[in-house]
Amino acid sequence: MSLKKRAMKKWIPKDICYCGNCKWRSLNETKDNQMNGYCKYLNLGDWYKEGTLLLWDGCKECGEHDGDKIEEIQSIRNAKWYARNPEYRDD
Repeated sequence: MSLKKRAMKKWIPKDICYCGNCKWRSLNETKDNQMNGYCKYLNLGDWYKEGTLLLWDGCKECGEHDGDKIEEIQSIRNAKWYARNPEYRDD
């Protein structure tokens, strides 16, 4: 890892799978909604062919500092989504 990346990494939020408050995430207003997320740490955006998919929604795509809580957070997020969209439940 380069010195620049190592210096950038310390600013990535810890123990959470969202990057909404990460200083390296931004939205490109010239791109379509839900395709406008960009990460300066990854140098990738949602609109890139081999890019990210969920930065527009604030989901962390770099995988840095995910920690042990990521499964719990994903479970809570999924439960909230299914509560809002019961037609997709399997049970």
